[in-house]
Amino acid sequence: TATPTGPWTIVAGEGVGRYLIAVLQAGYIVAVTAIAFSVDWGDPLAAAVLVALFALVSAAAALLVGALARTPEQASSMGIFLGLALGALGGCMIPYQTMPDAMQSIARVVPHSWALLGLQDLIRTGAGIEAVLPNIAVLVGFSVVLLALAAWRFRKAITG
Repeated sequence: TATPTGPWTIVAGEGVGRYLIAVLQAGYIVAVTAIAFSVDWGDPLAAAVLVALFALVSAAAALLVGALARTPEQASSMGIFLGLALGALGGCMIPYQTMPDAMQSIARVVPHSWALLGLQDLIRTGAGIEAVLPNIAVLVGFSVVLLALAAWRFRKAITG
């Protein structure tokens, strides 16, 4: 190898980089909508926790896609497809509340819906962090599972 940097350091760097990009993108959206459109995101702590956890889910999913893909092009294609498909299923393109009951049930297995519904609660009702604790718990669960799968897959790819 050209560097003494271990494979886990590289994977951690990739994960942290993806996480920071997601947090910066979300922070930009929150700031612009608050300033330009006077959106009140509700309890700042609750909103920050939901955004931070969804960014972690996103970073973990990106690591898993990267670990499963055989080429950078394949990872990019898979990431775009999965992001759009899961966003649509989770209510980010079609309002969750207008989905038929069966689709709402399907949406509950997608992390997007948990983040979206939590943020909607904060915006609409001014609820505090206690109201979105179930959303937070589910996003933590998604993060743990996706990070574990990505770590397992990377370990398998690295060790052969």
